[in-house]
Amino acid sequence: MKERKSAKSSVQEKQHQNGAHLSPFKLAKLLDPEASWDKVVTFGASGATPEVNKWLLMILPTNRNCVEKAEKHGRTDEDQLGDVLHWIRQIVALVCGLLWGAVPLVGGIWIVAFLLISSGIIYGYYALILKVDEEEFGGHGPLLQEGLFASITLFLLAWTLVYSLAHF
Repeated sequence: MKERKSAKSSVQEKQHQNGAHLSPFKLAKLLDPEASWDKVVTFGASGATPEVNKWLLMILPTNRNCVEKAEKHGRTDEDQLGDVLHWIRQIVALVCGLLWGAVPLVGGIWIVAFLLISSGIIYGYYALILKVDEEEFGGHGPLLQEGLFASITLFLLAWTLVYSLAHF
């Protein structure tokens, strides 16, 4: 048992010396404000590993080899952050659409409420949690628009379907 603990602690020490952030949860890595977007890589369907969730791109801190692989495939920091913001917005759209339809909410005010909630979550994520310098990514506008129109479509589709199926 001691050998196992010492091996684990030596691996953790090496990772700490290399500047890697340790986290017990993979999704917790998305909340690390000290993570550098030039040291992460997204694995899509083309480079999928067994750990990759097909519906949500996972962001994994990587070593130099993986960063070089990302550069070879033409992935930039803006693409990676944009992918994360896009999928967060899609999840918010689906949850809000299902909730709005199940509760039977009607009216345009709820579309505005969804836009405010969705944009507030996205802003909070990149500005408050990650503390990203928005000027490096083109300002607040491009970051807040990432995935916006697709999420509005998903929100309206989910809201309409659930409302129609549950209340008629």
